[in-house]
Amino acid sequence: MTETGPKGGARGYAARAPLRAAAPRREAGALEVAVSSARKLTGLWAALLRARAPAAVLRRHQERRIRRLLGWAYAEVPLYRERFDASCIQPRDFRRLEDLRWFPIVEKDEVRDAFPGRALRRGTELSRCRIQQTSGSSGRCMEIALSLRCDDARNLYSQRIYGWHGFRFWRTAAYLFPYRLPFENNLGLYRNAWLDAKQPADALIDRLLALRPVVLAATPSDLLDLLDGMTPGRDLAAIGLRALCLHSEPCSADERAHFEACFGAPVRANYYCNEVWAIAAECEHGRLHEFTDNVHMDLVDAAGRPVPDGTPGEVIVTGLNNFVQPFIRYRLGDVAVRSAERGCACGRALPVLERLEGRDDDVFVHPDGRRIHPSKITVAMKSPCFAFPGLQVFRDYQIAQTAPNRVVVRVVPGRDDASFADCAKQGAANLERLLAPGVRVDLEVLARLPAGAGGKRKIFSREIAHP
Repeated sequence: MTETGPKGGARGYAARAPLRAAAPRREAGALEVAVSSARKLTGLWAALLRARAPAAVLRRHQERRIRRLLGWAYAEVPLYRERFDASCIQPRDFRRLEDLRWFPIVEKDEVRDAFPGRALRRGTELSRCRIQQTSGSSGRCMEIALSLRCDDARNLYSQRIYGWHGFRFWRTAAYLFPYRLPFENNLGLYRNAWLDAKQPADALIDRLLALRPVVLAATPSDLLDLLDGMTPGRDLAAIGLRALCLHSEPCSADERAHFEACFGAPVRANYYCNEVWAIAAECEHGRLHEFTDNVHMDLVDAAGRPVPDGTPGEVIVTGLNNFVQPFIRYRLGDVAVRSAERGCACGRALPVLERLEGRDDDVFVHPDGRRIHPSKITVAMKSPCFAFPGLQVFRDYQIAQTAPNRVVVRVVPGRDDASFADCAKQGAANLERLLAPGVRVDLEVLARLPAGAGGKRKIFSREIAHP
């Protein structure tokens, strides 16, 4: 085993800076702030009602929004006029939800390369927009122009998620993030507190104890940094959280249990992306509900055909609330499975995702052609640690396929490292058995994992092209 790795610098999601510094945004005036606040508060009420509306009502809402979006994009956004004309399809060809499948799928590179001139509504003033970058976890960053109205829509869907877990207009939600999000201007209601993830851990915990938020939103890696950096023995349950809302990165079952034990609050996963924002969120019963009133999601096979419920499919999204830079039939790069079951004990009619399977480049491709899901790979590696419940044997780990017949396991020892060497060796042996025959597994012990693209961690990654 070798011990290598970076020794300093920011870690995890906090290492990235996704906001473009150039072209500062024009500040909103007092009247705009008042209109924005009223729009968000009334919009939140409508969104709460839609979440419990019958499926037919949600369907009609989607069809109205998509019909308007297609017409607007064709008339005002050069990229979509070009793509629709090339596919010999017009907005008038959309009559019902199923017709959306005939419209062309748009790729990340097309949108990235078209920004700003061909990707935005004609006449858009960038100074009136917030410009945000995607994190680049796929290796390709892009810029997104967000109007104040679009930011308002993103705000209210985040508030709806937090409201599912006890957030009310007189309470406070906190988000641990490396940069500030536009969650202000609510007329003093729905207080959102930003905690800079780059600050010292004890200072962040002091702030949480003073704020006593009901919800804390964060990424798993930033929470791990917080727990590792704090003074041992601090009472995190005293914060009084009702839920930890985690997003943007995978969270293993043992990490989830560790966070819940430390904070005395349940973990709820959210499915976001910067392009269209809230796609799905876990309710209080742990089921991942699609936000069909914010995003229409198609799940398709390799040929672009819809897959049946219960079958993995590639995620194609259409955002319903950005008319400045639309994302229509946009290939996100994730793989998901929609549940065939309808209804939930929470009473919401929003459809349910059975599971997310990560990006389509996060699957191990064996030299013999087999595709092995990363959950099997990570369980094989981590399972020896299960014999030590409550202990952090691995602080962090990453499994990478670096060649068709080679896997590298990078492991950072945890604070309870007495059993680390045995667990790491046994995990690597388990993994080699799982991937047999013909795949070699090498183990590297690091002081810190290298940051991934955009600062996001990936438990499993394929660092080679498709064979």
